[in-house]
Amino acid sequence: MTAPGKTQRATQIAAIAGFLIALGLQSFATRRATACLKPWVFFDLGNTLVTANPGKPMSYLPGAHEYVRQLKRRGFRIGVISNVPESWGHSSKTKVEKMKKTLMAEWSRDPLEDPMDWTDFSDALIFVPPRENYRKPAPYLFRAALSQVILEEGETRCKVVFQGDDATEVETAKKEGMIGFHVDRTSALPFFPLTDLERIVYH
Repeated sequence: MTAPGKTQRATQIAAIAGFLIALGLQSFATRRATACLKPWVFFDLGNTLVTANPGKPMSYLPGAHEYVRQLKRRGFRIGVISNVPESWGHSSKTKVEKMKKTLMAEWSRDPLEDPMDWTDFSDALIFVPPRENYRKPAPYLFRAALSQVILEEGETRCKVVFQGDDATEVETAKKEGMIGFHVDRTSALPFFPLTDLERIVYH
């Protein structure tokens, strides 16, 4: 016969276990309900968000900084997928650091120009090639970005957008499962329209 004390203890343990399981299921359900509510948006850098004219000061391209600000205000997660010189470091981390320092050093001193704001982008969402053969339009960086989205969302069906000025890179992004948008500087609206981005949901 089981002692009353042991029975009571077993009941308490079962109740606690049930509570923890229910809490876990509730957390999972909440996460699923809030995951991927908006698409993630990645950009190329040079000639998409900022100027890239050798020998000339760098600055935001017209409308780029305000567009990025609008995305952040509306709750979009944003990142950068950019090629950088192999000589900038032996790892992605050192290359990102060098990229930031280079842009800051070459940025326009014109007081009318917005300063480069790296706080718009989390380091975890800045992707540069670790080796030369991984440079865009190779698919490596796009796959890395998609893997990071899955890691953070815990969901494989999130919509991910890539915006860039190079048509070949945009096509590669599409082949890897992203929504590609060619940034056309001859257009009055060069970026993916915000109202259209808001309508994209996962399925």
